[in-house]
Amino acid sequence: MSKIKIISDSTADIRYESIEKYGIKVLPINLYFGDEQYRDYFDIKFEEFYKKLAGEKEIPKTSQISPTVFYDAYKEAADEGFDTVLCFTLSKVGSGTYNNANLAANMLHDDGISLDVEVVDTMSYCFMYGRAVEIAAEMAENGAEKQEILDRVYSFLSGQAAILAVDDIKYLKSGGRVKPSVATVASILDIKPILSIEDGLVEYIDKVRGSKKVIPKLISITEERGIKDAEEIWIVYADVPEKAEELKKALEENLGVTVNGISYIGPTVGINVGCGSMAVIFYRKPE
Repeated sequence: MSKIKIISDSTADIRYESIEKYGIKVLPINLYFGDEQYRDYFDIKFEEFYKKLAGEKEIPKTSQISPTVFYDAYKEAADEGFDTVLCFTLSKVGSGTYNNANLAANMLHDDGISLDVEVVDTMSYCFMYGRAVEIAAEMAENGAEKQEILDRVYSFLSGQAAILAVDDIKYLKSGGRVKPSVATVASILDIKPILSIEDGLVEYIDKVRGSKKVIPKLISITEERGIKDAEEIWIVYADVPEKAEELKKALEENLGVTVNGISYIGPTVGINVGCGSMAVIFYRKPE
């Protein structure tokens, strides 16, 4: 039986309890508030991050994980007696992290270190793939083999969907996702953009005017996209737990679905969507 180590970048926003329970190795994205540097998850938790973000005039920056950091994590796994690593990263079309993870695996093999490394491009962000990491870690803990885990993970991710409501468009403006002129008008009119993840990229799909219309819009779009047939449903939020609870109740009452749980949007994605944001994540069953 293989001894499998699960590794992920911190963008996955894996729940703290799962990291501890299954011994998941989390590699941090670096966050920069001016000259101050923080390692996501290790130096700053998501609750602290949003308090700090709300008080900043300038939007902080991030940097991707270097090949050296991945290399060290792989070597550590080999030294600990693992023969297989499954490494999960955010979408390769949205970051160079996936390529760095593969480069590190090649470096490891060039150095003659025997370790089977499989890098999984999740084609997603945040807890969309964090949940898949948790499933993989639980399966590895229970003795599943590599291919069995990969088959389950890829099947699970193939049905993933996320509909995200952004409360303040200035964060999208800072990330270059909307033109400054559009952001200014949207701010004046209290426009809330609605986004989705399509083929690993963040796409604008709709908008509402005013906060009261956000939850009805999320319900409408998720119903159109097949949430009633979902295998699992999760809600994630930035710094609005009460809104997340309200959304959960509304989904269950209006659509007759069961929400599996509520989690969080961590710093890496939070920098781009900002305070007040929340999303519905669900996984449609494979056909």
